[in-house]
Amino acid sequence: MVLAGAALFGLYSVLGKISIKKIGAIPQTSISFIFGSFVLLVVLWILDKPVIAGVWPDNVFIVLYLSVFVTGLAYLFYFQAIALSNATTGSITFLVKAAIAPMLAVIVLREPLGISSIFGIVLVLTGAGLNIFAKFQKE
Repeated sequence: MVLAGAALFGLYSVLGKISIKKIGAIPQTSISFIFGSFVLLVVLWILDKPVIAGVWPDNVFIVLYLSVFVTGLAYLFYFQAIALSNATTGSITFLVKAAIAPMLAVIVLREPLGISSIFGIVLVLTGAGLNIFAKFQKE
């Protein structure tokens, strides 16, 4: 499942780059979300799961924040990065979230950070930095 998800996200990035040239980053993000939401709605119906479950007045603002900022704006910025550079650089810089999330978990949630997580953060940031540095060397 992880490899399939990674392969599909890679294809999403490459095809997104092609689509952005034709329609722009904002329409691309909007269309992706509309069709993605429809697919998830159908999956929920097939699995006989509730469409909206667990959203209550005490957590509605968290859900809205996650929807608007974490999902909507993050993907919009992701496609803008691809539009301004290339699919590889856009994907790598977007995946830096794998290094940022554990650091935020330490700060906000007070979660411990193990040595393997620290090593992974260093690897991700090093890889992203090398990719960006190589891009600037070519220019």
